[in-house]
Amino acid sequence: MSSSNNPETLAPASLNEPLPPVVDSEDEAPTKRSLMIFGRDCAKIPCFRDSLMCGIFTGTVTGIGYNLATSKNPIKLAMTTYLAVTFGVWIFCRRNFLIMEQESRLFRYVEKSRQKLDIPKDFNEENSSTMADSSQ
Repeated sequence: MSSSNNPETLAPASLNEPLPPVVDSEDEAPTKRSLMIFGRDCAKIPCFRDSLMCGIFTGTVTGIGYNLATSKNPIKLAMTTYLAVTFGVWIFCRRNFLIMEQESRLFRYVEKSRQKLDIPKDFNEENSSTMADSSQ
């Protein structure tokens, strides 16, 4: 056997050399892409991405399905479906978001009040009635 069959000798010299270490520089911080409309970052608007993606998907599927089924121009149906689904998902998602935000605000208020009154976390009505009975 000759030494030319050795896999190390067949590979180019650059593949045998170790790779330089990856250096993360603070100057090369990844920039986040965002979509600015009227001075507002749409990436920070709750439910924007979800409603837009649902609308685009259903509009596209409806348009393709209608075109394959009838061989007619589906633009009116696809756009109507897109708009209806986008606004429907937007309204539903914003409603749920606002309800959750209100509940979290209420929870933070109750938690802050509990801390001010120095009430233990495991305190409940059953504990209060047994404590009152034992003190008598």
